[in-house]
Amino acid sequence: VSDSIEADLGGVGVDAVQVHGELSEALLDEFRSLDLGVIKALSVGSEEFASFDEERVDAILVDGPVPGSGTAHSFDGVRERGFRRPVIAAGGLTALSVTAVIGAHDVWGVDVASGVESAPGVKDPLRVTEFVEAARRSFVARAAT
Repeated sequence: VSDSIEADLGGVGVDAVQVHGELSEALLDEFRSLDLGVIKALSVGSEEFASFDEERVDAILVDGPVPGSGTAHSFDGVRERGFRRPVIAAGGLTALSVTAVIGAHDVWGVDVASGVESAPGVKDPLRVTEFVEAARRSFVARAAT
């Protein structure tokens, strides 16, 4: 698999990979041998969310119960779970909701896809700009408190 991973990532300047689904020790070792950071995606409310050993990865991406659906969800589980690794919030975020998520939760970063689309799969440059500006303002404001 290493040759395949190296071929897929070669020349694109990737620093980290985001893994959905099982993260075996063998796969983790392969990523580490390529000097890649590892971000593990977890779904709020899943068994894996409650039990995953985060010490093995560099960051956790917290998504909704149906990852990739773009459905907003509560991030209260992040506080309750008490992650020790940086947390990236994902799932239903928009320029309007990202401020509240950053302000209320100890997240290190945010992830967006459908929240900046004008149609399914079509990114809207204005929505992307508004999202990034709102996230930046929110992180700066949180750091100032």
